[in-house]
Amino acid sequence: MGNYCTCLTNENRQGEAIVEENPISRLFSKRQGLEDLSYSTQSGDNFIRNSIVQSIKERLPAYIFNEENIPEGNFEKVNGGLFKGRRNAAGKKTGNGIFIWEDGSEYMGSWENDKQNGNGRKIEKNGDCYEGDFINSKPHGKGTMLYIDGSIYQGEWYDGNQHGFGTETWPDGAKYCGNYFNGKKHGKGNFVWGDKSMFVGDFNNNKIEGFGTYTWNDGRVFTGEWKDDKMHGYGEFTWPNGRLYKGHYEFDKKEGYGEFYWADGKIYKGQWKAGKQHGRGQLIDSTGKIKEAEWKFGKILN
Repeated sequence: MGNYCTCLTNENRQGEAIVEENPISRLFSKRQGLEDLSYSTQSGDNFIRNSIVQSIKERLPAYIFNEENIPEGNFEKVNGGLFKGRRNAAGKKTGNGIFIWEDGSEYMGSWENDKQNGNGRKIEKNGDCYEGDFINSKPHGKGTMLYIDGSIYQGEWYDGNQHGFGTETWPDGAKYCGNYFNGKKHGKGNFVWGDKSMFVGDFNNNKIEGFGTYTWNDGRVFTGEWKDDKMHGYGEFTWPNGRLYKGHYEFDKKEGYGEFYWADGKIYKGQWKAGKQHGRGQLIDSTGKIKEAEWKFGKILN
């Protein structure tokens, strides 16, 4: 991530600029293979043990129940699992309690009418662990998810999805702070990659889309419009060596009208296609002398 190249590859005696730009290839870390993690279970009359869940429990501090009513007594078989805690007259889990599913997943926290409601901690069979607010057995409110791959989400939840404002970090150092909608980055946000490249701006359905600024770790900066993770629309691209492009893009390529400024004062103003000068344009040297010409895919014709 962040290892992208936008470079001036050729500048001949006529001052023509051939600019090649490689697209941003991958924006977000992906969690892969969590469902394929192998785990072992052991069971007895009152015992279900998942090796991954037990390993996660050993690494976490003890869960603190939000009331003094800590579950006591022995586990009993309830609803296909093991439960320790309070039940109401109808036999439904109510108040603080601990429940272990047949696959070894475990929840400890508050219950209401057989549903996880209130504050609690749930460790899934694959090792993902959520601690925070629950409504109707789903994360809802504020909470933290520790994923087995080392990534962490802290923030707001709605009906089991990341929703609202949150912060997500990855083991490679990448970090996102911003808005989510139904489990995806959506709205204003700030994404910093492990190589320190950074984007600040608009996200749509987990992609960079709208307006924003992307800063590469080598000092290049693009500020402008985006679509589908690509520069698309009007924007300005600056290089640390003083070069500047102001104009339009289509999916990471200069397209339509644009102006390219060299550090030595030369300027190209005109049409672009597929990232190269194409069509009518003006070449202005450092003294202000103007040459009108026709270009074809980066090559001057007259």
